[in-house]
Amino acid sequence: MVLNGTNTIVWSSNVTTKEVNNPIARVLDSGNLVVQNRNDSKEERFLWQSFDYLCDTLLLNGMKLGWDLVTGHEIFLSSWKNNDDPSKGEYSLRIYRKGYPQLFKFKGLERKFRIGSWNGVGLSGYPTPLLKQLHRFKFVFDEKQVYIESEVLDRSIMVIYRLTPLGRGQLSVWRSKTRNWKVISTGEEDECENYALCGTYSICIMDGNVPTCECMKGYVPKFPKQWNISYWSNGCVPKNKSNCENSYKDGFLRYSKMKLPDTSSSWFSKIMDLDECRNSCLENCSCSGYANLDIRNGGSGCLLWFDELVDVRKFSQWGQDLYVRVPASQL
Repeated sequence: MVLNGTNTIVWSSNVTTKEVNNPIARVLDSGNLVVQNRNDSKEERFLWQSFDYLCDTLLLNGMKLGWDLVTGHEIFLSSWKNNDDPSKGEYSLRIYRKGYPQLFKFKGLERKFRIGSWNGVGLSGYPTPLLKQLHRFKFVFDEKQVYIESEVLDRSIMVIYRLTPLGRGQLSVWRSKTRNWKVISTGEEDECENYALCGTYSICIMDGNVPTCECMKGYVPKFPKQWNISYWSNGCVPKNKSNCENSYKDGFLRYSKMKLPDTSSSWFSKIMDLDECRNSCLENCSCSGYANLDIRNGGSGCLLWFDELVDVRKFSQWGQDLYVRVPASQL
């Protein structure tokens, strides 16, 4: 608790725990402020720790984003209200658990930017080499927890990610040689990063600084007149309605260097290979596409989509393969 001069509680951790006879507070070398029992033989057993309650800044060496699935506690970033007011702002960065977990930036409840799902190397919607040169990502997902964290590869530097009041992700690096902070990314985003800019069954492509949207093969604009004036949000629809009775005749088109679609309506398996994944999708009329869950070592696992494909973009490099279902006539 933090008390004022009249012993009124200004702030409390709201943690319910058994009474501790000899509690101490420590700031660890990682920067984590912890409260623990001085007599506890296990040094890493904390009654409370600041790394579980983030504000607007993520230290990319020890802090993590995600959920404790046992207690229901969520660790997420929240922007300041403005540069002078540290109270909770409009923007947040958090793991969305529906379907296969993925990282989103929200404005209130509105999805603004989908950083994407884990593919074994990084997040599918953010394949920048800049961060990979500085640190290594780790993703943990089991019955007790789901979270992402990173480890800095060069101990002479410190990297922080700050979610600004305007919703931008500002990346800064401290180097021991120069002994100062340098902003290396101001969070400027291209328009293809706007969530579902092109609607369903469409691919966003950056042509210089200008986004364009293209329907996937076998699909046409839902409202052609709107599409022709670059109003794309209603997306595309199938050129021919699928006949479930003949769905075994369907096939798949491969798209490379892609940001995978929103995985909120997906199913996944860590043990299936790509052929098994394809067959499983083909057997289910409502399956719209598939991809490898993990792209390392030639690919493994299976990710299936059972709804409209949305928020897809093509990268000039990196990205991964996506297989989209189409009638045999479109192959």
